[in-house]
Amino acid sequence: MSQHIYTQYDEDSLMTFANAGLLRRAKKSLDTVQPQQDIATTVLPFKFMVEGYEVILPEQGIVAASCNCPAQECCKHILSSILWLQTQQFIATDTATITIPSSENQCSALQSAMSLDIEKLQKQVGKAQRLLAQQIVQDWLQTPDHCRIDLQPEKILFYTQYSSSAINYFANTGFSGMLSDIANSQKSAVHLACIAYLFQQQQQFWHWQDQTQFIDVASEQLQPDQRQFIEDILDFCLNLIQHGLSHITQTSVMALHLLNMQARTQDLPRLAAQLRQLYSQIEQLLAEDIHCHESHIFQELAGLYAYLNVLKQSHEPKQLMLLKGQARRDYQNTSFNHLLALGAEWWQIPSGARGLTLCFWDDQQNTLVEVTQARSNALDLSFDQSSVANNGIWGCSLSFLLKNQIQLSQAKMTESMQISPSKETTVHVLAPLAELSPSVFRDKQIGIQNWQQLQDKIQQNNPLFSQTTQYFFLNIESMSEIELNEINQRFEFWVEDVNGQQLQLSLAVQSGQQYKIEQLDYWRKQQKIIGILVRIQRQAQALYFIPVSLMLNREHPEIFSLDYDRIPVVKKQKSLLENLAGRITKLLEKQQQQAFVANFPQNQIDLSLTHTLTLLEFYANTGRQQFDEDDQLQINALIEQFRSLGLNIMAEVLQQQPFTTMLLKTRFLIEMLHNLRQQLPLK
Repeated sequence: MSQHIYTQYDEDSLMTFANAGLLRRAKKSLDTVQPQQDIATTVLPFKFMVEGYEVILPEQGIVAASCNCPAQECCKHILSSILWLQTQQFIATDTATITIPSSENQCSALQSAMSLDIEKLQKQVGKAQRLLAQQIVQDWLQTPDHCRIDLQPEKILFYTQYSSSAINYFANTGFSGMLSDIANSQKSAVHLACIAYLFQQQQQFWHWQDQTQFIDVASEQLQPDQRQFIEDILDFCLNLIQHGLSHITQTSVMALHLLNMQARTQDLPRLAAQLRQLYSQIEQLLAEDIHCHESHIFQELAGLYAYLNVLKQSHEPKQLMLLKGQARRDYQNTSFNHLLALGAEWWQIPSGARGLTLCFWDDQQNTLVEVTQARSNALDLSFDQSSVANNGIWGCSLSFLLKNQIQLSQAKMTESMQISPSKETTVHVLAPLAELSPSVFRDKQIGIQNWQQLQDKIQQNNPLFSQTTQYFFLNIESMSEIELNEINQRFEFWVEDVNGQQLQLSLAVQSGQQYKIEQLDYWRKQQKIIGILVRIQRQAQALYFIPVSLMLNREHPEIFSLDYDRIPVVKKQKSLLENLAGRITKLLEKQQQQAFVANFPQNQIDLSLTHTLTLLEFYANTGRQQFDEDDQLQINALIEQFRSLGLNIMAEVLQQQPFTTMLLKTRFLIEMLHNLRQQLPLK
């Protein structure tokens, strides 16, 4: 090994290992670099003194370089030493005091990579990391665009979705000297995947030591690898809070994507789903989505942190199975004698998962059941909104299922009333939906007619162990005009039940969603809407009811899907004055209407929880690790208030340490209390 390796590090590779700001500061310290030996005659390792600190550059390259300054990882002193060495190397070449090996005498980067010992290489990496590497390679083989390789004489560059910059492989340092900006806990897995993928692209033999599915799914206890993985994610949650949620970077998104893949290899599907949810929220935040805030990330992190702690402490087999989840749902064979379609929704989330959900009314059990056809990622290009409607479910198109009363045989269903989309299920048509009388939905009490019935159905006593229904069918008496709430950036309207009570429904202001509002408004003016299928969305402290399909009365019942059906809408052009008239007045009215919504704090408990949450969110967003003097006084006062209100558990948690753990625990506890006290948006 020669000092030649340090001349191969260009600015891009140095910024990959450190960052641009650190490199700029290192350049300013070049004059302070003092070699402790004659560089021209000494072999590696080299020793330098920089600003009073000792730097050692070994033959293994920059990844093994060290400095005795307080910095935890790469510091400007190491970078300054390398930059100084590159300058001296250039000068020395002119005077012929040092001979740089020519490319003819040197092993190329590709030759170096192809000469790696596969067995020894995989032994350097832990078992969990090897399994994650297998998953990554499988993804790249299915979607080659996810990994692009640039072969150069002295290095190989891998451009992947897991790193914001290229992953570098150098001929002189091999696998251990690879550079990337990937998190340390996942770096070895991605680096191993790069080498394995390179082997396969070069038509070279590659053999994995482990099978992808190595966890015993029937095991009644967590395995050591699973426990270590849980600890890694707990540390990840704490690190996000310590750095501040307002300072989250794209690196965190890429790390979450890898953690999600690793959770699947560890047979922890429920954890994988929660990581995907957090991944989606952070992507929305970084994309500056107006509907996503740091407070949402804080809530997701607190829920994930609580779930992980319960999971690692769980020993009871049934409870552990529930917490781990199941990659394949446990379906029970059954049949359905009479199903009435209620509506459908096409959905997709930023992580790539998307699908079609249909809701039916089981006339025999008098309950709502669901069936979903979905994909967990965007790899299946043939699966989209149009194709899934045409192909449908159980061999029937979406249009067919929405227009007929059906019977299912050889069907499969979970305990949570989810029907399997299995092709083994046989569909029998009983009669067209149009043969029903519109009054049958009220006469048979299909869906919900009294909004007060919703309260018990949406209650979550413990979100870690209970899952509530996501969809509800509402029988409505009337519907108000649709208005834009510019404060919350949502289109809102009210629907009335048989008792004259009004429930608020809403749709977020999003690009491409305007047609749904136009269709809702069209059928409202026609006075044809007799029922609405809604999906519940919980976001921070708010509870939203999202309309997805309409039940129309056009002499006979007819389902109108807001995602799939269209009506010709003639747009009326409004003048500028008409658009601006009364806008400020409407905003003030909206603020006053908040008092009618049950989510608004009404008593001392809600006020104290809201005050506490406001303080905690500030520290979670900024990353500060202790309360200011004034804020500590407020926290002390809140602790006394909670004690006087009988919420001793809140008082105890607020006094716990470490500070970051206290933030996450308190946030989750507040969410639990909000769930217990959450009220419908009624007036």
